[in-house]
Amino acid sequence: MLKRLAPKIVSSISQAIGYQIFITDEKAILVGASDHSIIGTFSESALKSIKCRKNEPIKYIKESNEIKGIILTVKLAGKIVGTIGITGDPQEVQRFGILAKNQAESLLWEEVFYNSTLLQEEAVKSFIKEISIFNESKTEEFVIIAKGYKLGFDITPPHIAIAIEVCKENKLSKVKDIEGFMHEDNEQYKQGVKIEIISKIKKIFSGIDDIVAPIGVNRYIILKALKCSCDEKGTLEIIEDTCRNFSRNLQEGGIDVYIGIGSLARNVSGLSKSYKESWRAIEIGKRAKKSSRIFQINEFHLESLILNTQKDACEDFLQIALSTLKEQTDWIDLSKTIKAWCECRFSQVEAAKELFIHRNTLNHRLNKIYKVSGINIKDFKEAITLYLAVIMGEIL
Repeated sequence: MLKRLAPKIVSSISQAIGYQIFITDEKAILVGASDHSIIGTFSESALKSIKCRKNEPIKYIKESNEIKGIILTVKLAGKIVGTIGITGDPQEVQRFGILAKNQAESLLWEEVFYNSTLLQEEAVKSFIKEISIFNESKTEEFVIIAKGYKLGFDITPPHIAIAIEVCKENKLSKVKDIEGFMHEDNEQYKQGVKIEIISKIKKIFSGIDDIVAPIGVNRYIILKALKCSCDEKGTLEIIEDTCRNFSRNLQEGGIDVYIGIGSLARNVSGLSKSYKESWRAIEIGKRAKKSSRIFQINEFHLESLILNTQKDACEDFLQIALSTLKEQTDWIDLSKTIKAWCECRFSQVEAAKELFIHRNTLNHRLNKIYKVSGINIKDFKEAITLYLAVIMGEIL
């Protein structure tokens, strides 16, 4: 690890203190240095420092010049992993010794923490994947529960899956290049967005058994733990309100997201179903072009049924129900009228208000629908036929 980080440590510390730096591994071989020509050589001073477990002065000859300085051991978890040396008048550079040593050890600990975080993240992602593909006929439920305990999560209480998909990022992440010009660093930007989203998710969904993980590019999943006695309807209202606040919080930072909410789950099979439903809710919501970007699967029972219907059967139904209407130049207005008429329970007043049109205009459109299609939209059964066809056309 020290060998890989040595160039970064040398660069950051030498710039900070203004003296040349070199780093050795635990065998006293130089693995990083301001003077690249000495990398790979052996340092007797470093070996002596490692064996004696204390700071040592440096003294060696290079091109007939005597090089002096100090050398200090670098430790990680109490174990010596190498040394760091500063060249210069020992009395002058002595004051930078502890600073350089602490900085090197701090960077090593950051690397350890980063790697352990990545390992934990991968373990959680793998666990969520197992939940998503869980099949009780092939895997015992207690196996998944036990794996959750091993990761520090109890999935026996009720949970609900919440999917998040980033749809727009307005923030500009810019860094200076070596010539001082500003430019967008795409990878740095993506990592910054990911860290920001994960941080905000964990701040809001902070329960001890809440499971949060990134799933692919710009996609995140939350398995939110709930109280055992929770009421589904009330819980879903609270969850949606929480998601709305979370979405607004991200929007303030220039990030827009779609959020899908699955159904409440009381066992592993239910949680697997809720996971799939959360992503299905986003899929349907995007196709239906809803004004909101927060979708509950419970709002899309009809749409889910349509998506599970054979595509050929759906296309035949669309052809029969809408072929003549879709040929009209004002088809978009007619389709909106069909939806509003049915969703407003066939009320002229409510439908006209929903469409922002006069009731006479509404009646004109209803009459045109009947004249063109031969379907009487004021008849419940025939109106539902058209409504199903319009919904089907939106999501297929």
